[in-house]
Amino acid sequence: MAGSQDEAKGGSVPVVKQTLVAKTDPKPYSLEIIRMECFNPNNKTIIPFIPLRKDINNKVNSVWTKANPDSVIWGFVGSGVYSKFEIYAQFEFKDSNGNNVEVAVEALSGSPPSTGSPPYSGPLTSGVDSFGTSKATVTRVDASRSDRSPKKTNTARFVYDKFSINGFSKRDIIFIWKYKDVNGKMVLMKTIIATVYFIPFKPNLPWMITENESNYNENQNPWTDALDMLLNWGVKGYTNATEIATQITKHVNSNIYLSYDTARGSSSLTSGDQQQFFYSSDFIAEVKAGRTQKVNCTDCATIVSTFSNLLGADLYQTRFGKLNKCFDRWIGTYYEFLSGFYCNKVKGIGNDDWRYPLGGDANATSGGFSYHEIAFSSAQLYTSKIYDACLKVNSNVIKANKKSSIVESELLPKNIQFAAMDTYTNADIVILQSGDQLLKDVQTYLELLVLNTFNNLNNAKITEFNIVGVGGWKSNRKERRSLI
Repeated sequence: MAGSQDEAKGGSVPVVKQTLVAKTDPKPYSLEIIRMECFNPNNKTIIPFIPLRKDINNKVNSVWTKANPDSVIWGFVGSGVYSKFEIYAQFEFKDSNGNNVEVAVEALSGSPPSTGSPPYSGPLTSGVDSFGTSKATVTRVDASRSDRSPKKTNTARFVYDKFSINGFSKRDIIFIWKYKDVNGKMVLMKTIIATVYFIPFKPNLPWMITENESNYNENQNPWTDALDMLLNWGVKGYTNATEIATQITKHVNSNIYLSYDTARGSSSLTSGDQQQFFYSSDFIAEVKAGRTQKVNCTDCATIVSTFSNLLGADLYQTRFGKLNKCFDRWIGTYYEFLSGFYCNKVKGIGNDDWRYPLGGDANATSGGFSYHEIAFSSAQLYTSKIYDACLKVNSNVIKANKKSSIVESELLPKNIQFAAMDTYTNADIVILQSGDQLLKDVQTYLELLVLNTFNNLNNAKITEFNIVGVGGWKSNRKERRSLI
């Protein structure tokens, strides 16, 4: 019988040796989050982050770390829907195993508890919704590498799309951090709470959010104490700066126990040789305690402008009156001062009766101001809109000049034009005193407040805007008092 081909060649069948490698399971590993902060690039599609403080003396925790595990507090500026919201996190590998680990973080949002103060650790109370889950891969990086700083090792960015802001508000965002273990199971690492304030517009002076601003002072960053106070002033959810200033004027006039100092008419909330400082810390504390505070027009103008500007309005603290110059023979120079003007009857803040300002009791026959200060829109023209929480004027005063039987009708000056015209002539006064066509359609502030005579109206003109603080603080702070 014929043999095989190999046999025919006299060869033998080769033996193949195989080495069997035992199958081993991947070694388990674990991961820990050690740092979380808001990612804030210069990108208009990403919601802008701003620095916050608690108050004049205390900062807030804006970066969560393993060493400082308190809840974090963030401030965001804007309204509407942003295409991105990003956070930055750093992790620590707990053993030598694992190189590329998937991390997922779910963000849940809701209203914080109605009691207590930030940072909150309690459960969300309402409006709970989810921004979704963001995933990223954390790649092990040797911290000893010369091109890596310890702060940049084992880091990743997590992105959420379509992050919505619905006006001025405050919400808790809970970040639930998990990583995927060797078996593909998601393991909880940490739950971190961020209390977030949403501010509709960039705050204006005296509030500061960037070191590029002149005379920058970190303690003028927006305060959470002030933001918490404003959430109780009826502006929650507002997205319009004019509406914010209007509502704040209403609230200051009626709801925080302020009363006009009819005896002296002096300021209790400002200090400095030019009244350039606002006792904002004391004011907030008194409001929180519900105690009555004696105020004057300077105080009211400062309160309205300061806290409206915190939410993005652009109001100035502006005095009006006749600017006079007098020569001081002792120092050999002229100094400037304001002379007063007579007013119609008004209802001062905290008072329910009509009387002349600083005119004594209700039976006084005349009274007025040595000057008056209001919150003025930035243009500072006679056509500009003003806000005056210090008093209510009689909207029928022009008609009453013609017919004395017309009863008073109170009007709180908020978002109304300052004056009907820039300069008055005697002919204008005749028309005004007759109650004729001048203010038929638009009632303006100055004509309702000031006794309608030629001297009074022209003495009450805003002829010089540097009246507010005739020294340096006006140019530095742009007519906004600094916070103390």
